[in-house]
Amino acid sequence: MRRHPGSQRPVTKRIGVAIMSVTLLIFMIVLGIWAWGLIQTGEPVPIGVGVVLVIIGLLGLTVLYKELSFASRASKLGDRLEAQGAFPTEKLDSMPSGRFYQEDGDKLFEKYAEEVKSSPEDWSAWFKLGLAYDAAGDRKRGLKAVRRAIELEKAGSRKPA
Repeated sequence: MRRHPGSQRPVTKRIGVAIMSVTLLIFMIVLGIWAWGLIQTGEPVPIGVGVVLVIIGLLGLTVLYKELSFASRASKLGDRLEAQGAFPTEKLDSMPSGRFYQEDGDKLFEKYAEEVKSSPEDWSAWFKLGLAYDAAGDRKRGLKAVRRAIELEKAGSRKPA
């Protein structure tokens, strides 16, 4: 399920993720400084606002960590499948937006859903199903399937054939 040659390269995507992550970290630092200033006023309302800002900052950092961790693990699984020659190689046409045509994605989905049914503990089957869900336009289920692949691989499930 490779994109056409004009699609974005992984290095470009990683640079984008790095820029967004650094921007969020800078924002969190500024938020923390502002929160600390509010907490030091000694007044109840600014202290409350400062504490809420600290909590929001910590939640933001937690979400950033979880998302970057997920992306890293998913990328490693994809690299592993590719190194073993098991990465899906179907060529799909894509729209100018870069998304695949849904009919093509639906066909792939059926194929990889059957693979998961026959090998429900195989992380590679779940990973490919996640890619097929994404190609079919269902990103939410695609992410869920990739998370399942990560869980299975972490637990030491069967290696791909």
